[in-house]
Amino acid sequence: LQILDVSRNAITELPNELCSMAKLEVIRAGDNRLLDLSSLKDFSKMPAIVELSFPNNKLDKFPSEVGFLTTLRKLDLS
Repeated sequence: LQILDVSRNAITELPNELCSMAKLEVIRAGDNRLLDLSSLKDFSKMPAIVELSFPNNKLDKFPSEVGFLTTLRKLDLS
């Protein structure tokens, strides 16, 4: 799996197991009910991530570990 799109599903959190998907390149989770992404604490295990898209959520916390994603090209928190 390279692209995961769970947009518009009213989800409240993403499982940390996503971080063990080493070939995952894109996570799109817009228009949900996410308050924080603290469950995604192992970003270092995601060397292929190029896009993280979480628009239209109510995020008030974001893991600082995202700063270690050297392949990240797009980050959408709008």
